[in-house]
Amino acid sequence: MMDEFIEECFGLTQSPDIVKALKTFTIKNIVRAYNTLTLERYAQDKKNILTHDYFDMLPGTILVHLDNNDIIGFQYDDNKDSIIVWYDTHQGVKYHTPYYVQELSNFMSYDDPVYSRKENWKNLIGNKLTKICILENKEDDIRYFDDAFQRAIILESEKENIVLSSLPEFLYPLCIIKKSQISQNILNKSKLIEL
Repeated sequence: MMDEFIEECFGLTQSPDIVKALKTFTIKNIVRAYNTLTLERYAQDKKNILTHDYFDMLPGTILVHLDNNDIIGFQYDDNKDSIIVWYDTHQGVKYHTPYYVQELSNFMSYDDPVYSRKENWKNLIGNKLTKICILENKEDDIRYFDDAFQRAIILESEKENIVLSSLPEFLYPLCIIKKSQISQNILNKSKLIEL
């Protein structure tokens, strides 16, 4: 198996092949990459976050494992002020990005018995996505990238929805929330793009 390096990653609006993969294949796992030092610091600094909410709130890359063995990575890019996406593994080839170092990362699964609430995500696992939407901030006028200001990705199956969010009201660079947690104020200020 070969490894390749990806210099630049893009938002989902610029990645139709990844959108197609997310709708074609079944999700078999969702994990978050982290390092132990970050987890320890997070536990000290975020006393108001319950331990079983760490999976949802901990900074770090989110990896969606599909049943064809592809893995899709999501991360917040502060230059674009947007959530970007890439193939972490595609057709047996493992890719590397500047967003996280695979060899130095630990991986926390959606069903971690200590750091996650499995019941929040179990209905997404084993299902295909039926709808993918982007929330793009309408207030930002200066656009240096075509995929800038894509601050939330709504992933929906027939049984569940999750939102990968970099919305400012949550104060975390990439957290996982439910669609119902997005305020009407944010929805009013955003453009909804269905992919």
